[in-house]
Amino acid sequence: MNIVPITDHVVIYKLWTRQSPGDAWKMAGQGTIVHMAPDSHDLGWLDPGASLAYWFGVAGSGVSTFEVRMTFNQDLEGVDDRTLRVQGTTDASGGAVVEDRVVLR
Repeated sequence: MNIVPITDHVVIYKLWTRQSPGDAWKMAGQGTIVHMAPDSHDLGWLDPGASLAYWFGVAGSGVSTFEVRMTFNQDLEGVDDRTLRVQGTTDASGGAVVEDRVVLR
């Protein structure tokens, strides 16, 4: 998968995967990315029903909108055009934290 910050923000991130709900979460990658400089991680093959958890720490201008795209190297039923888009707005000091889990059916 590729992780690309679309807006002019610095993003610190962590990723975890699990193949099925009964499996333990496994660290899949971590790093720091800046505007239009992608990072990539080999998640291996994700089975139907696999899950991805992510945490993003975002820094930029105060009260600015941000977008990060995660593009997968395989077709996943729960992900349109192989891409997850994470969007939000930083607070007045320019920071934001986004975390979520997604089932990749």
